[in-house]
Amino acid sequence: MKRRATRYPKERYRASIMPRGTVIDPLTGTPAGAIRFVGSAEIKEALGRQNVRFALITFPQDTLDWVTPERLYETWKTELQPRVVQPHIVIKGFSLDDYPDGYCYVASEWKTADEQIIILFQMWH
Repeated sequence: MKRRATRYPKERYRASIMPRGTVIDPLTGTPAGAIRFVGSAEIKEALGRQNVRFALITFPQDTLDWVTPERLYETWKTELQPRVVQPHIVIKGFSLDDYPDGYCYVASEWKTADEQIIILFQMWH
């Protein structure tokens, strides 16, 4: 997956496209396709349904790190929730200075044919 961003004055970035490619659920081997950018409200809703997995990607490595089910809520509360860029801000442009420790995550929802939800968190730093 390649990341494209538009650089704005004062270190502002905008995600210009959804991630490309396929995410494979490691537990089932089922491919998932990208649906939409999501924010905190959509992620909380997905957590409530309990059929969600989290994957984190850090550029330029382009490798997925999967959050184990046991650490899902802890990772959400401590690492991800304070740093999720809301969808309307993803499109308008965002500054890394607006997030704790100068990095953030752009989240996108992916879904498999059997309705498994995968939230992909792309780290921007």
